[in-house]
Amino acid sequence: MALRHARESATIRDMEPQPPAPLPDPPPPRIRWLQRLALSFIIIACILVWEVYKSLTGRAPPLPQWRLVLYLIGAATSFSVGVTGMRSRHRSSY
Repeated sequence: MALRHARESATIRDMEPQPPAPLPDPPPPRIRWLQRLALSFIIIACILVWEVYKSLTGRAPPLPQWRLVLYLIGAATSFSVGVTGMRSRHRSSY
């Protein structure tokens, strides 16, 4: 009889509400801004690539070679920052 009572009390203890898990520390402000602007950086990269494409196919006035290179460098940089922000945004640790 005492064994049955011990089992019942153990299950009642298990059913008691547990305190909530502590929230993780929020990311630093620099990381938060990177997370917020991630999609914007990817859109800017697409626009820069589109401008280079238009210039090379003749749909827009030709641009100097140095400007095309700068557009492509800017697009690559913007895309990598955007992907980094997306990765940071979807991490489970923040």
